Amino acid sequence: MKTVSVVVPCYNVGEYQRDCLDSVMAQIPSALEIICVDDHSSDETLAILDDYEKKWPGRITVIRHLTNRGAPSSRNDGMRVARGDYIQFLDADDVLLPGKFMHQLQLVEGEEQPMLVAASFTRKRVNGTSIEHQIAQVQPLQALINSGLGITSANLWPRKALLGIGGWDEKLGSSQEYNLMFRLIKCGVGVAFDTESKTIIRERVSGSITHKDPPGNCRRFIDLRVQILRYGRETSAGKAIEKAALQVIFEWIHFLYRYDSEAAKALYAEHIRGQYRPRYSKLLNWKFMVLYRLLGFETAEKIRVRLFSRSA
Repeated sequence: MKTVSVVVPCYNVGEYQRDCLDSVMAQIPSALEIICVDDHSSDETLAILDDYEKKWPGRITVIRHLTNRGAPSSRNDGMRVARGDYIQFLDADDVLLPGKFMHQLQLVEGEEQPMLVAASFTRKRVNGTSIEHQIAQVQPLQALINSGLGITSANLWPRKALLGIGGWDEKLGSSQEYNLMFRLIKCGVGVAFDTESKTIIRERVSGSITHKDPPGNCRRFIDLRVQILRYGRETSAGKAIEKAALQVIFEWIHFLYRYDSEAAKALYAEHIRGQYRPRYSKLLNWKFMVLYRLLGFETAEKIRVRLFSRSA
């Protein structure tokens, strides 16, 4: 059976670190190696990593950053020294369930082409509740469009293919994992869908980039979907993803308008106006859609923002 190297970027995760590493050590078959990259932590993270490295010599390696460089850089550093056929990128606050590696390696056993395992996962919220994100087996580009191709810690990544495309884009402030998966697919990597949740994603009160730059996150999200749409139009997948892509792009333009109306208007004019009629969805309520169909995009958005500011 193929082997797995585990790469764990670590930054001020002392209270989570032991659970994370113990969940890896419990895997059967065990990982070939665990590479922990301390990204210049200021809490007890590095001390914990040093303890594990001494306890498991030859199995756990610690790379130390002298400055804080971010998770993509840490993942790339770990990836470059990894030896396994596949890489498990595991965020240090997440936990693997028993048998994850054996289960996912069986999914790609016998495949001649490099494969990305896109997996279901369970998100454990700060309040203690959990919600399972079940992956759907659809056309890979459509899954990319709809953010349905798993998540960093749940997936299993083909090492040689990652090296071939240069790994993670360290310049991106968000959408890094879907950018990475898109580049892998464009290079001929296949996708194996894992409908069984074997990863617990633990949310933290602090440490997430989700709310740090909403307009920037929106623009990067939209830009990637536009890239996927254009690529799809150049392949046989174009017709299958066209409507799904334009719907998602419009939803995020709608979201962006609240933060950057000029950018939203420009993106709407370029990608939606006259090309697609959006439909009602969870992100586009019926009141807005009535206004949109009667008054057009800009007027409907102005009314929505005005009503939102009054109720805030």
